[in-house]
Amino acid sequence: MENINLADIDYVRLLAEIESDEDELKEREEKQELEESEEQEEEQKAISDAYYKRPAKAAAKQNITRAIKQMAFNQNDIDLNDLISQHNMQTIIDLSVQRETRKADIYKEFINKRITSLLKPFIPASLMRMWAEYPSAFFVGPGFLYKAGAEYGGGLLFWAIPNLPYYIAQGQEMDILNSYDNSLLHSIDRAVLKYSQALKLRSDKEIKNASFIIRKGIRTYFDLLKFKPTWFNMFYKNLKAE
Repeated sequence: MENINLADIDYVRLLAEIESDEDELKEREEKQELEESEEQEEEQKAISDAYYKRPAKAAAKQNITRAIKQMAFNQNDIDLNDLISQHNMQTIIDLSVQRETRKADIYKEFINKRITSLLKPFIPASLMRMWAEYPSAFFVGPGFLYKAGAEYGGGLLFWAIPNLPYYIAQGQEMDILNSYDNSLLHSIDRAVLKYSQALKLRSDKEIKNASFIIRKGIRTYFDLLKFKPTWFNMFYKNLKAE
């Protein structure tokens, strides 16, 4: 790898990219928070309706369940008597934690994008132009283990995969990043911490949902339809979309 002096880096352009990344992250966080807030409001409304309008709420829920079951018995894509394969069972669990996965992905994409911006100046411009024109002619870097700072990232680890051609030798990435002013890494560290928290929430929900499947003895698609019609509906829609 060529020796590049930090003084040679176009900081105006780099900081513009960083600011753009942070603005995009903020927008995606706000959108996610808005979606969660709307879902919480719907849940609170459901609780209120259940208390004050129990018959109407129960009837609406029964109508939804009835519609899903009618669709399930009329469709020809899934034999309700079939055992759910291990792969499809995992798909069902994955679909049940879509919101948590989306939240984790927001931070994962930000981290990789920000690290890409910081490492890119250390790759020759001529190589980057060829990479942009003929991406299939290059190997993508295999990634490296990023260690977040203790102050903002709790010293957590994250496997970073920058969107760059394989030019920087493994093991040198952290040295390059640490050569920058620490303030440029703080947002990455915070995102690593939030990513870890999002994964924990997703893992907890996956365990909860998997335990429900085991506890109810769900083995066939009919079992799934019986105990969790909304999960069946979600799986069916995903199947049809493939």
